[in-house]
Amino acid sequence: MDTKLNKKQLNHQLLYSLLTIVVVTLIIYANSIGNGYNMDDSLVMTNNSLIDFGNWKSIFTQYSYQSSEYNFAYRPLCVFSFYLENLLFGKSPQVSHLINLILYLLLNFTVFFLLVKVSNNLFSSLIITLLFVSFPLHTEVVDNIKNRDELFVAIVGFLALYFTICSIIARNKYHFLLIFVFSFLGILFKETFIIFPFIIAFSAVFFYWKPSFREKVIVFIKYLTISGSAIVLNFIFKFYFLDKTAINREFEFFENPLFFSTIAERILPSIYIIGYYISLLFSPFQLSYYYGYNTINYHDYFSLNFILGALFLISIPIIIFYHNKKNKLLIIGIIVLVINLLAISNFIKPLVGIVSERFILNGSLGFCIVLYFLLQSIVNYLVKENYHQKILLIVFSFVIVSYSIKTITRNNDWESELSLYAHDIKNVPTSVKANEMLAGSYYKMYFEATNINYLNTSEKYYLKTIAIYPQHAASLNNLGTINYIKKNYKNAIEYFQKSLLLKDKPQTHYNLALCYSAIGAIRMAKKEYEITLIAHPEVPNLVSTYKQFVITNKLIPESIVFIEKKLLKKNKNNLTNYLLLIDFYNELNDYQMMLSYLKRANQINPNANYQNYMSQLESYLKNKQATKSKL
Repeated sequence: MDTKLNKKQLNHQLLYSLLTIVVVTLIIYANSIGNGYNMDDSLVMTNNSLIDFGNWKSIFTQYSYQSSEYNFAYRPLCVFSFYLENLLFGKSPQVSHLINLILYLLLNFTVFFLLVKVSNNLFSSLIITLLFVSFPLHTEVVDNIKNRDELFVAIVGFLALYFTICSIIARNKYHFLLIFVFSFLGILFKETFIIFPFIIAFSAVFFYWKPSFREKVIVFIKYLTISGSAIVLNFIFKFYFLDKTAINREFEFFENPLFFSTIAERILPSIYIIGYYISLLFSPFQLSYYYGYNTINYHDYFSLNFILGALFLISIPIIIFYHNKKNKLLIIGIIVLVINLLAISNFIKPLVGIVSERFILNGSLGFCIVLYFLLQSIVNYLVKENYHQKILLIVFSFVIVSYSIKTITRNNDWESELSLYAHDIKNVPTSVKANEMLAGSYYKMYFEATNINYLNTSEKYYLKTIAIYPQHAASLNNLGTINYIKKNYKNAIEYFQKSLLLKDKPQTHYNLALCYSAIGAIRMAKKEYEITLIAHPEVPNLVSTYKQFVITNKLIPESIVFIEKKLLKKNKNNLTNYLLLIDFYNELNDYQMMLSYLKRANQINPNANYQNYMSQLESYLKNKQATKSKL
């Protein structure tokens, strides 16, 4: 249809298409701009020192996400975008959401031009783009600020694919450079870009379509090398610039049991997971921010999901063989979908949560292409030829409107952590992580508002969490804290002890010490305090609480022995140990020992207050000695 139009008409249609994409994108996602920060946004905005003014060099030499327990991932370009945002606008959730929306609009433009380049058909390109724009599974990526990295990867990935097609059509070598540049940038945005060299290479083979097998192999290797070499260069870049002190994130069984399996054991589950994604793609309406253990029953090999996964894998070679040269857009759509699904099937590498909506962002474009041709085939088969175009418009309009309504309402769910968690628990009631996160949200709200109803609701969902997964150490610890707050010390002690059996954490020992102290079990409390001080003296409030406990219970002499013989032996340069000894000797009026430890504290951390106090003590001891001599 479009090939018969003159250049002016084509330009008008192109402009109208772009305006349509802008209007539809803004209508669907406008209500997301007022949302707050959510879920993991603290990793990139509210609790990330890398984005503070003056730290931009550290973005390229440190891991992107850091906490007291671990650091992981190297996504410097995405973090740099947060740095610039914070520099220019501060930490504003509305600005963050607006930027994500602008990036999504850029992605939609990229998708549209890619489709036009492959198909040379404005009508089909616009319809597929609108299916993509309105697709409800994209809400996690657009509405969650932390997932901006997925938007960047999709933009540069599809741009690299666009210039792959351009290089075949125009035979211009500068397109190869652009493929390389976008590939290099893509892997600096997020590691998930690694699927694109394969998408690019396979798409080149089927778009170029050389008859001989040898020529196909040459094309595949050429494009895989161009894109893949950029990724290799990135690894070299990372090796020389990234600080090597990595603290790997420890994965839990409830996040994905497949972390603890072999590749052979993951074959059948991966087929089920592919089928689960296909179910989500065809029915993207019951959504969740988290799936995980006990929600994805990948051992059910007689389920619809497993059958769908198996049929999908079997049908791929048949469709490609049948359509080899007939429909290049459909084949490229299948390539994008298949490679993305294989990558996120957990076969090669298990993923946190087992299934996640953000993982399928790139593959969803392939699905929208397949869906377009599937609906077109059904309409062509059932409807008379004279009505094909009208019926198709009605069908696609219905699907796009249905998607749009779901997406708009889904944006409201992402308004806050509590609104998201409370809504989604209805869709994944047996998810361990979803119950724990909802419990944690109410738990946090209790400390902000001191409303006992929040604490009771938090307890309800923590109890549900351990009912589903009794080995959840963090939930047991938090149940202990809730019972401690309620002064149910016996129950609190039981929960803390169960938590320690599963995971020996200093914070839990400290919590147990508080409980034992509250019921007067002084010796047990002292033991737990000492375990915590040896393992992790930085636990909040530990030192001040321990000092008060020791003084109140007249345990100063034996505590001095513990600090001098055990804590100082472990770490001679820990200032906290010396400050405790200074306080304890002060309580005993042993100013000579107090002065000795003050001098040591001043060596570790030279301080005018220490020096002033030392002078006073020296003067006092000198006067005391002089008075004693006179006597």
